[in-house]
Amino acid sequence: MAFQTCKAYHGKKYYLAIRKNNELKWAITPYSFLINYNSTHLSGQFITTNWFNMFCLDKTPINVIILAISKDASKTEKQEIARYLNTHNTSPYMIYQNVVDENMFANAFDYIKSELDKIDKKIETDKSCKTYNIKLGNENIDNVTMQFVIQGSMLSHDKNKYLYTITLPNFQTRL
Repeated sequence: MAFQTCKAYHGKKYYLAIRKNNELKWAITPYSFLINYNSTHLSGQFITTNWFNMFCLDKTPINVIILAISKDASKTEKQEIARYLNTHNTSPYMIYQNVVDENMFANAFDYIKSELDKIDKKIETDKSCKTYNIKLGNENIDNVTMQFVIQGSMLSHDKNKYLYTITLPNFQTRL
């Protein structure tokens, strides 16, 4: 069966919740994942960096959760889900939880830095961006796997310094 694309699956929309390890509050993205499914798998993806794009100023771990919330949930109901998540650090709507840890960030930053270091910094028109995929979960063990893209680019005023962001999350689960 070919993949079908939609915003909701079986009456649910899927949202990303994130929290840096040193923060108390979870942030739930305002956009839900775009859903693709067939008879065996359900996947969700953000199709633009505008939906989620967070600066990575250091290697502080980021806790991530995928929430399955009724597609008809009101803004007030979503706020209640966020309050519950912030109070209990879990949610009955949670289908997946994991951490992008310091080692994952270190590997991404090191790889991106090595790729950007290869670029001739004297070429002013080169606005290179390098990427690295971080994968969470194991498809043979976990029901859900997740991936993020780490992007790195040169600062315009100092091409020997780099800016990193985490963006474009996606997930896949077996049905």
